[in-house]
Amino acid sequence: MCASQQTSGWYTFCADRESAEMKLSVARIIKRLVGVGVIVCAIFIIMQLSTLANNQEFRPTLVLDSVIWKPEGKRIYAHALIDKETALSSYENYNPDDPRLIKFVKSFILPPSSEPYNLKRNNNIDFSRGQSSLIDTIFSKKKGGYFVEIGAGDGEKESISLYFEKERDWRGLLVEPNTKHYENLVSKHRKSDTLNACVKTNSSNSKMTFLQFNPERKGFFVPCFSIESILLATGKDNIDLLTFDIEGQEMYVLQKLPHRKIYIRVISTELHGISQIPKDLLSMMTENGYKAQHQFVNHVLQKTDIIFVREKVFKS
Repeated sequence: MCASQQTSGWYTFCADRESAEMKLSVARIIKRLVGVGVIVCAIFIIMQLSTLANNQEFRPTLVLDSVIWKPEGKRIYAHALIDKETALSSYENYNPDDPRLIKFVKSFILPPSSEPYNLKRNNNIDFSRGQSSLIDTIFSKKKGGYFVEIGAGDGEKESISLYFEKERDWRGLLVEPNTKHYENLVSKHRKSDTLNACVKTNSSNSKMTFLQFNPERKGFFVPCFSIESILLATGKDNIDLLTFDIEGQEMYVLQKLPHRKIYIRVISTELHGISQIPKDLLSMMTENGYKAQHQFVNHVLQKTDIIFVREKVFKS
């Protein structure tokens, strides 16, 4: 209608008005689309939160700089994949033996290597400071046992479990919190499961931070689980050997061992800064049916390794 006018000024005015109206219409359409998009996003988020609340669990991605496995069995290294801290926080208030938490712990465990050992001292037999040979005597050179090693380091240096894996065909779980050490551990091609995690040394810590001097990797988190949750994640109700080195927090962890749920035959622990077994530790282990069989004292490093044996081992 407006375009039919002949007056150039009027025509120009109408054209401008039509252009303005068109822009206004486009703006309204965009505004409506944005509104619809916001509503759709809000509905999607609510649905996701509802699903999470109902399930109370979700599978986390692996830890920063952890080792992951391709379908064909090859290992690759990957940097941070998801918000693992959020995943961890959702399990903080679960009981250590909650099946959902145990399933969560299992999701971090990686399978053994099928490749040949990649050891610096492949001809060594006992990689420990003598503990392995003594424990082997306690077990009468038992074949096919099962171990859990907490603080496994690089999987070779001073390893107590490596002797049993190589010489006695044992299998087990190797737990190491430091990601750099864990990478070295995996590179050794051990024949046991591995877990890049730390053991809780109090009732609340669910993660640990390791700092790197490399400016591109300022730090990384690893999950912390209770000793009970880690042991239950193995699926074993009988563990032949539990060995751990957790830098001064041994007493707390020993107190949390699930003796009523898992029968542990021999426990080897490293104590720092002492040369004698603390009386309270000895008393606690005695109450749980263990006898201090031997201790290795390294005065230079101020370390004492103690081997506790469940007395039933001697009788069977």
